[in-house]
Amino acid sequence: MSEQTVLLNVEKLNIAQGGIPIVRDVSFVLYPGDALGVVGESGCGKTTMLRALMALKNDNTSYDGSINLLGDELTKLPEEKLRQLRGDAVAMVPQNAFLAMDATKTISSLFYETVRVHRRGIKRAESDTKAALLMEKLLLQDPERILRSYPFELSGGMCQRVMIAVSMINSPKLLLGDEPTSALDVSSQMQVVEQLKLLRDEFSVSMVIVSHNLGVIAQLTDKVAVMYAGRIVEYGLTREVLENPEHPYTRALIAAIPDISGEISEGLAGTPPVFTREMRGCPFAERCPEASPVCREAFPEAGMLSQTHIVYCHMMSCDGRRY
Repeated sequence: MSEQTVLLNVEKLNIAQGGIPIVRDVSFVLYPGDALGVVGESGCGKTTMLRALMALKNDNTSYDGSINLLGDELTKLPEEKLRQLRGDAVAMVPQNAFLAMDATKTISSLFYETVRVHRRGIKRAESDTKAALLMEKLLLQDPERILRSYPFELSGGMCQRVMIAVSMINSPKLLLGDEPTSALDVSSQMQVVEQLKLLRDEFSVSMVIVSHNLGVIAQLTDKVAVMYAGRIVEYGLTREVLENPEHPYTRALIAAIPDISGEISEGLAGTPPVFTREMRGCPFAERCPEASPVCREAFPEAGMLSQTHIVYCHMMSCDGRRY
């Protein structure tokens, strides 16, 4: 693994909105072909972090730390260079593709506008041919009809699958997914998951997928980061983390998955923390059944459960032994 070229290196990333820290000290590495899942309840900073990987920020947003994509430091690049990277080296699939599309333009126009930003001089017919070939590879039936269609003539699931194809038209190395299945019914969710899996096999594209759905994460990713209040509290191979969760928050997330009858066997008491300039200790301490006084004083050091499984918990020693 150490011999591979690093695709994305995020190191000690902090993101603040209006001076309030939202993402705190986040670090991870992606290699070509890796797929990272990011899970956690609403408001934990997942989408804020994902937008940072596209270098998308508001006027009141500030970054500290490093986001290095294929040797380019995204936190320091001028906007002109960032525009060249977006949609080319890195692309994003939104949560609701239909809302992201222009209802007055055909799907052909959507592909063409995406391509010509990065491939000046390309003709509309060339774009259509390229788009049709890509949609065929991604198992979209009758691409010629899709190209002629307007977004409102397609189902929600089809719009989402088309948007995945649009995001791949310039062959990016990194694909970001912001809850790419949450707005869909179960059948459409499975089609999108299969399409994303096909992308990994066919194009070896790396992915960062944000989702509430641990089932989707289990199928799509080989690594997972569990976030709470802007911090990663557990990180490792997806199978390790989901089969042997060690952080109390990770265990609570898994316990909250409904059973086959739709019942939830366990819930999580309390409410997520309010983001403030000063957040001392472990952010989960107020809701954690195992919390001790030290949990409210300092954020824990990393506990190495294995070479690939890390947990940040005061109840875990640095060598992975539980107290």
